[in-house]
Amino acid sequence: MRKIFASVLALTLLMPTQALANEDFSDLEFPAGQVDLSTLPVEFQEKLSKRTKEVNDYLENLEELRIQKELASNELLKGIATTHSLARFNDISTKLEYYENNSLEIVGLKKIVNDNQNLLIQPLSTSKQASVKAPTLYYDNDVASYVLSSGWNWLSINGDRNNKGDDGFGLRVNQEMVSVISDHVTTWDNYGNKYFPLYNSITSKHGYYQEFEDMHMNGIGRGYSAHTGNSWMFFRFYNGTPLGKTVNFNGQYAHNWEGSNLTGLSVGATGFGGSFSILSKGWMVNNYSFKTF
Repeated sequence: MRKIFASVLALTLLMPTQALANEDFSDLEFPAGQVDLSTLPVEFQEKLSKRTKEVNDYLENLEELRIQKELASNELLKGIATTHSLARFNDISTKLEYYENNSLEIVGLKKIVNDNQNLLIQPLSTSKQASVKAPTLYYDNDVASYVLSSGWNWLSINGDRNNKGDDGFGLRVNQEMVSVISDHVTTWDNYGNKYFPLYNSITSKHGYYQEFEDMHMNGIGRGYSAHTGNSWMFFRFYNGTPLGKTVNFNGQYAHNWEGSNLTGLSVGATGFGGSFSILSKGWMVNNYSFKTF
């Protein structure tokens, strides 16, 4: 009898852990726009915190491989290629290809592709100075939510040499309202050093706009810390996955410099809002991708 009681007690003690392990969180209801995480179940908060670190690590590692490949390519262009430099470039390229194509295996993110099986990549949209990466869409089964990621890259070593202003990056989901569960941004300087800028997020029912300081490190702009950036969010479609609809995802990078400010930033159903206080001291660049669900 004692053995039976002990077995039942042990099973009872195990049940909450098992239930938590099997929880898919798909039935949680979120408001449109910014989600107040403090109102959500503790179990979801803990899982989200864990997944945020894992997903952010993956996306940062992916971006760092891209940066390393660019730096290695630049080294090859500077002079005669050596056996070592070619081997390094090829090694980085192989690692980058693996990281880009195996997100599910590496971090549990399913990359979403469009109907003709091409990844969500469109030709780069560029300004004279920078380009924006076409947003990439993933699905994270652990928190039953989507991940949307994009970013920017300067085409030169901060060619305009103008820093100290507020830069910005926005991610938007066209047509559909979304619940923004969390958003994140990381930047790198032109040497590949990583920075975590203090930023303010302006969130709406279609995404967010992040404002941050575009610091430089040595007075002439050669160590520009927002040379490259990655921005991403956890989100859910407020009205459920829009089956049968084509949805556009948009990214925008804004750069200005000392004496100018980003003003009126907003994220609407069909566009970003915002301007510079002095138009001659700022510019914006966009890119997009799409998915038919």
